[in-house]
Amino acid sequence: MSKDSVSVLLVGDDQQYWDIKEMLFDATLDTSFVLYKAGSMQEGLAILNSKPIDVVLLVLTLPDNQGVNAILKVGRQAFGVPVVVMGESSDATVAANTLREGVQDVLIRQEITASLLARSLLYAIERQGVLRKLQNESLFDELTGLHNRRGFMNFARHHVKVANRSKWGMVLFYADLDNLKWINDSFGHQDGDQAIATMATMMKEVLRATDIVARVGGDEFVALALDTDLSFAENILKRLKEKEKANSQLYSLSLSVGVAYYDPENPCTIEELLDKADKAMYENKRAKKRLVETND
Repeated sequence: MSKDSVSVLLVGDDQQYWDIKEMLFDATLDTSFVLYKAGSMQEGLAILNSKPIDVVLLVLTLPDNQGVNAILKVGRQAFGVPVVVMGESSDATVAANTLREGVQDVLIRQEITASLLARSLLYAIERQGVLRKLQNESLFDELTGLHNRRGFMNFARHHVKVANRSKWGMVLFYADLDNLKWINDSFGHQDGDQAIATMATMMKEVLRATDIVARVGGDEFVALALDTDLSFAENILKRLKEKEKANSQLYSLSLSVGVAYYDPENPCTIEELLDKADKAMYENKRAKKRLVETND
């Protein structure tokens, strides 16, 4: 597919498909449209899983396309794909509700023209791109490329709901880079930033792609691993130790790490889990200091 073409998933019936196809063909724009059809929400979700769709055009009159619930299904299945809703003139209330759920535009079937339809789809893609850029800027840490605290909390709260529903255990790691102030004072802040970036890389390398890793403070990192247990944590801690030795150059990289287990049979909030892991991390840091003092 060329960069000047746009893939559109229409969730509607056969007649709506041919009507929309004809309008998009007649639209006098320098963009071609590739139209896919799904006759039901279930079929539409399957297509979203298998094809690179740029925008979804959702017709509300199908039996299983019931307003906000349909929007939420699309949002869960294809996060970030813009949705344009098409309804009857009598759907004003539903239209207002769908807009609140993140739909980019609502079109009234009786008022649609070829130009209006094409521009609505293109503007929806453009607005979604701007929104995604703003979300990335507000949810990610610039130095490391990891989630920041806000981004972590957004995803972690969702993981807690999934863990409770699926009865999956989770492990939260709370890590602190030891002696960052000494590194900054001795070698400069550029080396301090490099130490932080190295720590971020170490954590990403030892954890799974599905785990959420975030920088939540100047030298503090957290990672939430879904569907696992404390034996997984032991393996991660061992691998982090190996990474510390491999990455020590002008100075020794050392991490203090605390671990907290989320038991779905005894649920808690993500804030409570963070507090447990944070306390465990500080206990690990104090134990290291006591060991150094004993050896001295």
